[in-house]
Amino acid sequence: MDEPKHKDKHYYRGFLLAQFAALETTIDVYIASYFIDSDKKYDFMNIILNRLTFEAKRTALKTILDRKTPDFVKSKNNTWPNSAFIEELRLLNNERNIFAHYVDTIKHDESAIISLMEFRDKSKIVEYDWPKYESIVKRILSALKKLQDDDFVKSN
Repeated sequence: MDEPKHKDKHYYRGFLLAQFAALETTIDVYIASYFIDSDKKYDFMNIILNRLTFEAKRTALKTILDRKTPDFVKSKNNTWPNSAFIEELRLLNNERNIFAHYVDTIKHDESAIISLMEFRDKSKIVEYDWPKYESIVKRILSALKKLQDDDFVKSN
């Protein structure tokens, strides 16, 4: 992914949020397709899934993926096959929440492309330079691809 020439911080916020929205919609389709194999799955998405938080969708997805590995036996020495993926979705949602809810602020680091501030209990500034920003977008696109990948869907 090449660094865009556009330097507007609002562009970066919007682009990342749009990528995350695509990921969340793909999770919706995955969950709906698990339960419904007809045109009604879009009704299910619009009426039910659009009213759920991302965390509720993430835990529903985890349950679906766990159920698709019936031979797996959880022990203290192993983890569920998709635990790392489900954790990655949680971490990506944390980043999404920063971009969606923190306030724009003045950059403190010259290399930052966007600087955001939280005002909970005390102020906290989070800055993103191009490599950090690009890494998050690539992680979102990777999760999206994994959900869309035929092998992932067939094995899960």
